[in-house]
Amino acid sequence: MSISNLFYIDSTGINYPDYPTLLEQIQNQLRDIFGEDINLDADSQDGESTAILAQAIYDTMQIAVMTYNSYSPQFALSNALDRNVKINGISRLAGSFSQVNLTLVGSAGTVITNGIAQDTLGQSWLLPETVVIPLSGTTIVTAVSKEIGDIRAGAGTVTKIETPTNGWQIVTNVLESISGVDVETDSHLRQRQTRSTMIPNLTVLDGIGGALGALDSVQRFMLYQNDTGVVNGIGIPPYSIACVVEGGDAQEIGDVIAQKKSPGVGTAGDIPITTVDSRGVITVVNFYEAQPVPIAVQITIIALPGFLTSTTTEIKNAIAKYINELAIGASVYITKLCSPANLFNTPLSSTYNLTTILTAIIPGIVSNTDKIIEFNQNATCDPENVEVIVI
Repeated sequence: MSISNLFYIDSTGINYPDYPTLLEQIQNQLRDIFGEDINLDADSQDGESTAILAQAIYDTMQIAVMTYNSYSPQFALSNALDRNVKINGISRLAGSFSQVNLTLVGSAGTVITNGIAQDTLGQSWLLPETVVIPLSGTTIVTAVSKEIGDIRAGAGTVTKIETPTNGWQIVTNVLESISGVDVETDSHLRQRQTRSTMIPNLTVLDGIGGALGALDSVQRFMLYQNDTGVVNGIGIPPYSIACVVEGGDAQEIGDVIAQKKSPGVGTAGDIPITTVDSRGVITVVNFYEAQPVPIAVQITIIALPGFLTSTTTEIKNAIAKYINELAIGASVYITKLCSPANLFNTPLSSTYNLTTILTAIIPGIVSNTDKIIEFNQNATCDPENVEVIVI
C-alpha cells in the first residue's frame, strides 16, 4: 500500500492517516527496498531519519487538510472564516473598548498627556490624549480600557496613577465601568452565517430569522408564532408572531420584521417601532428586547491528588460560558450544569469530585432547584458570581 492510499479525498471529505500509521507505512516501504533486516528502531540512525521524514509528511498533510477545510464555513478558522461569510453578506463583529468616567484631582492648570490610570486588578485605563485640570482642581474625563473587550472595573476601584504627572494627585471612579464587547468568536460567527442562509427560505419565519441574524449588532434572537385563534400559553395574541432579540438597533430590527412578515400578521412585543415601506405606508411592528436574568452558581468540590487552586478559575469560566451561550428562553437546569462544572474532556476533571450545585437568580438565595427562564428572557452569568467551595 502506498501513501496515496492513506491520503485521499472522497465523498466523505478529506481522509488522512494518523502519525503512527504513516510511520509504519514508510517503514514497510523501506523494508521492501532494503530488506527485513534493516534496523529502523527509534534509537538507530535510520530509525531517526525515518521518523523525521514521516513527521515532515504528516505536517504537510495537516496543512493540506486545513486548506481543504478552510473552504467550508463549518471548519474554517479566523481569517479564512471571515472570507467565507462575506459570500452571505455578513462580517465578523468588531470588538469595542470598555469605558469608565474618572474623576481627576490635581493642581489647577496641570496638563496630563497620554495619562493612564490603573484599577485594583491591574487593568489599565487610558485617559484622553490631553487633559487640563481646571481652576476648580477637579475634572471628570472618560477613559477607555487598554485592552479591547469586556473589561470591568467596579465603582471606586480605579485609584492608581500609572503614569505619574507633576500636579496630578488623585484618580477615582464614582460609577462602575461600561463594558465593551470582545471580537466575535469563530463559533458565534458560524452560527450567524448559518442563520443568514435562511433569508431566502420559503418559510416566512425562517426568513425573518435569517434577516435578523444578518444584522451586525444582533447577538441572539428567538422566534415564536401563534397560528391559533386564541392567546397561547406564553401570551402571544392570535395569528401573530413574536421576535425576542438581544442587542441590535431597534429601528433596524423593526424594519426587518416589517419587510419579512406576511401581510396581516400581527406582531407581539413590548417595543413598538414605526416603519415606512417603499410606498410610504406606515406600519407599527412590535418585538421583545431579551431581558437578561443574572444567575449565581455555588458548587462544592472535593480536592483530589493533583488539584490546583487555579482549577477553580477554570470551573468558574466554564460554568459562566455555558450559561451565557444558552438560547433565549432556555432555563438553567442543575443537572445540565454538571458537564461544565466537571470540566469534562480536560485533564483537570480527574483532580476533583463534584458534590453539589446550587443556583440562584440574583439577588436570590442559592438552592438546588432549576431556574426557569421566560420566553423573552436570557440567562447570563459572570464568573465572579460563581462560587467554588473546596473541601
